[in-house]
Amino acid sequence: LVALCLTNSATHIRGLKDMPVSALVCANPASRLALFPGRDSQELTPAYVATLTQPLTLLIPDGSWNQACRAVKREPQLQGVRRVHLPPGMAAKYRIRAHANENRLCTFEALCRAMGIIEGAVGEQQLDGFFARWVRRVLYTKGQLTKAQLQESQAIEG
Repeated sequence: LVALCLTNSATHIRGLKDMPVSALVCANPASRLALFPGRDSQELTPAYVATLTQPLTLLIPDGSWNQACRAVKREPQLQGVRRVHLPPGMAAKYRIRAHANENRLCTFEALCRAMGIIEGAVGEQQLDGFFARWVRRVLYTKGQLTKAQLQESQAIEG
C-alpha cells in the first residue's frame, strides 16, 4: 500500500536468499530513522525532526511484532540507525484485525502518523483517507460491511 501512496518510497523484502537489504543505504546515514519503539528510541516530534539533516529516510519494519523486532536486531542495514517512536495517545483505526491494546497501530497507520509529524497534517490526512477507504473495502469484501454502509461512508467523505 505504501508504494501506491508515496511516490518517493520503496519496499524491500528481508530474508530472500542471496539478496541483502542493501538498498536501505543512503548517502547520508545521519538522515536515516527507524520507526521502532524501544528504550533507546526518541519520540518523533516536529521539534525533533527540525534538528535532523534533511531529507529524511524513514525505515519502517513491517510484519508481526516479533518479525519486526527480529528485523531490527538482525538486519545489518538497521544497525546504528537512530530509532524513533510515535507520541502516545494515537488510537488505532484499523478494524480488520482487533488488538487488545487500542494504541497499537498497524504499520500503515504508524506511517500515516509519522508522515504527519515529519511533513504535516495534509499528507497525513491524505494517507489516512486512503487507508480508511481501503479498510472499508476490505470489510465489504469480507461481508462485514453492507453495500449501503460502504456507499454511506463514501458519501460522507465526499
